[in-house]
Amino acid sequence: MGAETTTLNGKTVGFVALLLAVTCVAAILLAGSVLQRILGVRGISILSKLTGLILAALAAQMIMTGVQHFLGIHMQ
Repeated sequence: MGAETTTLNGKTVGFVALLLAVTCVAAILLAGSVLQRILGVRGISILSKLTGLILAALAAQMIMTGVQHFLGIHMQ
């Protein structure tokens, strides 16, 4: 995303989004023991599988974008 933005406004929005993501991850990591007690073993297992699915989808999107740019195909 950062490589595709050229304006200062776009880079600012990207920076704020990244900062918010880091803050959310830090909050989740700090509250990990509380979340584990609330969700239990089954909830943690489900959350782990959902996170893996989202990660796989992001990886597939990145690979397809890279292949499209390599081949010169730009789809909207």
